[in-house]
Amino acid sequence: MKVTIVEEKVNSLNYLIVAYDVSKGKLNYFSKFTNQQGEICELENIVSNRVKHIERHFTELRTLAEDNGFHGVCIACEPTGGYEKKFLKMGRRHGFFTQYVSGEATHKAKVIESNDSGKNDKKDARIIYFLASQGKTLTCNERTGSYEQLQTLNSHYEHLSLDGGKLKNRISSLQELLFPDLSLKSVQLYSKTVEAVITLYGLNPYKIAAIKWNIFVKKVGKVIGHKLGDAGLSVLEKIHGDAVANSFYLMATEQSDEYERELRFYYKSYQDITQRKEKYKEQMVDTFKETDEYERIKEIPVSLFLLSRLIAETGSLANYGGIKQLMRYGGLNLRERQSGKFTGQLRISKKGNILMRKIMGQIAFSSMIKKGALYHDFYIEKKENKQGFYALTCVIRKTLKMIFGVYKNNCGFNQARVFDPCFELLKAA
Repeated sequence: MKVTIVEEKVNSLNYLIVAYDVSKGKLNYFSKFTNQQGEICELENIVSNRVKHIERHFTELRTLAEDNGFHGVCIACEPTGGYEKKFLKMGRRHGFFTQYVSGEATHKAKVIESNDSGKNDKKDARIIYFLASQGKTLTCNERTGSYEQLQTLNSHYEHLSLDGGKLKNRISSLQELLFPDLSLKSVQLYSKTVEAVITLYGLNPYKIAAIKWNIFVKKVGKVIGHKLGDAGLSVLEKIHGDAVANSFYLMATEQSDEYERELRFYYKSYQDITQRKEKYKEQMVDTFKETDEYERIKEIPVSLFLLSRLIAETGSLANYGGIKQLMRYGGLNLRERQSGKFTGQLRISKKGNILMRKIMGQIAFSSMIKKGALYHDFYIEKKENKQGFYALTCVIRKTLKMIFGVYKNNCGFNQARVFDPCFELLKAA
């Protein structure tokens, strides 16, 4: 029989833990503590999620903690998509320690806490307290300086990207209605040549078919500002030829004009979003250069913009004690399923920052798995064993480990170290 001696963790700081279930209009809170007379007390009530009421409530909490010999106050809650940010910021201003409790943990712990699978705001506050008192919490640090600016810029950029995707879908739908025979690839719709055609004719095939080929080329070249190359002429040839063929598809002039107006409007909106995204990209790279991470990881073969997006989501890498914490934050930690003789597949948990996972996917696709890239051979090897996203997930996890390792070692990126077995042997020794 093997007996392992485990060192007991001593919590030298005696905090009054108060748990909150946060919603838009109210805060349900719960706490349990022992007072100066040795009596066990419970604190349970509702406070309005408004600045004035929260301020008064926090003042009362601080007084309560001081009267009962606590070193401070720890407030814990679930991430609720924004409703908790004001509340946590005010707590930090009062000198309170702030922590998150995972929504998944709250969902699965409700049966343990009350032997009941039901859910309500009052009960959730008790469950959050139960988890916080057991130390099952997540770090909740306030971003400041360049990291706060990066997070804000990245949020704006992501919203613009999503809006741009919706506009592209709408543009494609309108193009199918107005010009169904157009044989261009979707990516060609946003080239300088097609942009000039839309400026002149709104991609209306009936207007394009009415123009002679040489005049059509001359006018488009004038809008672009230079003589068209072979690629541009090839695109124009397809557009003009498809427009002539499409003219047999009869459509009322009023209807084609309406589709043209809509296409012009959405195309212009997409161009505006693209310009705004470029400005945000420049700002993010400039802001990233002000962080501690820039000098340490700038030599990694990934664009500075994608690295800036990653740091915008992770915050300072100095806040993470190890790669496991960073993996958990992004939901890239492995989830195992095994019972008796049954062994399920290892999968990532996906219980974390979804935007961070998306950015890591973009890094892997754009910089890591292309032919000649750092992890191309590794990706091919993994892909031969299993299909689907298994190989890509392996590359994403390995890339994150590499970025974190380069930052922590503070010795610059050295490609020879990535797959060199000598370094692994030295590490083992």
